[in-house]
Amino acid sequence: MPPFSVLIASMVVLVAAPGEAPPTRADLSQRVEQALARRLDIMPLATRITHVGENRNKSGFTVCGYADERAGTARKGQTERFFVVVPGNFAILDRDGADLMDDYWRNAGC
Repeated sequence: MPPFSVLIASMVVLVAAPGEAPPTRADLSQRVEQALARRLDIMPLATRITHVGENRNKSGFTVCGYADERAGTARKGQTERFFVVVPGNFAILDRDGADLMDDYWRNAGC
């Protein structure tokens, strides 16, 4: 059996080993586009972030804005509002319901 100090050092390394790095504001554009691509099944042609806030429930951000999906879908030319939680890639779009989107935007201060 290894000495006690080796066991403690191993435990510290296991506890301190990070998973995914916490998001930064510099990561937001890319992470928002990835979340929207999952929901839209395409990479949006253009995204315009209008609001970034600190996530009140966990570390990270809430992001509001507009996505233009002018390629590859039946809804060509559709520009709609979005709400994304980073990390987590949780995305809500106008197509999920205008009332739902209004609630998310209001609660996030968008």
